[in-house]
Amino acid sequence: PIDGQMTIIEVYDGYPAHEAGMMPGDMVRDVDGRAVEPSMDVEAVSDLLQGESGSAVNITIERPYGGGTREFEVERTKVRIPAVPYYGMLDDRTGYIYLSKFTRGSAGEVRKALMALRDSAGMEQLVLDLRGNGGGLLNESVSIVNLFVPKGTEIVSTKGKSDKWNKSYVALGRATAPDLPLVVLIDGQSASASEIVSGTLQDLDRAVIVGMESFGKGLVQQTKDMAFNTRLKVTVAKYYTASGRCIQ
Repeated sequence: PIDGQMTIIEVYDGYPAHEAGMMPGDMVRDVDGRAVEPSMDVEAVSDLLQGESGSAVNITIERPYGGGTREFEVERTKVRIPAVPYYGMLDDRTGYIYLSKFTRGSAGEVRKALMALRDSAGMEQLVLDLRGNGGGLLNESVSIVNLFVPKGTEIVSTKGKSDKWNKSYVALGRATAPDLPLVVLIDGQSASASEIVSGTLQDLDRAVIVGMESFGKGLVQQTKDMAFNTRLKVTVAKYYTASGRCIQ
């Protein structure tokens, strides 16, 4: 909501809204005949828009600055938001990669962006942006660190009261950019897997960290079934970066 109007702020390339012609700044007025009132929250509008893949939804928008009212029929499909929504060159020598989350395949996306910047754009140094990244899959964080450090390097370990939770994760592949000068950006919302990547690269003197103190959340947790169809989430171990620093 912007000034009381439910407003589209981003349209993903190649997905139905983009193909239909919807644009950032469009204000949603109607979804399948139901008016979108100023009092409605994002979740309520999202519920109207979402549905079975392959089904259609009719959306009426108002385009500001004289664009008038327009109607779109949009065919729903599964949307996969890329983990690397943007990468490019900051100047003739400096590349930039923004990693928004650690989902399945995110390490491959970072590697693809890294190689494109290095091989096609002439990148000589890199800024990896992890600001606002709350984490995700552990194996993806290990693989991303492995892009910059040699095979066999210990990246992260877990330690708990029980020995079965004590594990060590090492780089399994050959580094893609073992000598590339690297800066990692973090902020107060960088957590978990983001802290594994930034903390280990810092421990290994492989990157300079710029920003502010990160969130401080890195735990291994398990759920236990309880009475009355409830569950209890229990911390069984904590994460430690390469030098033995506890993330939590």
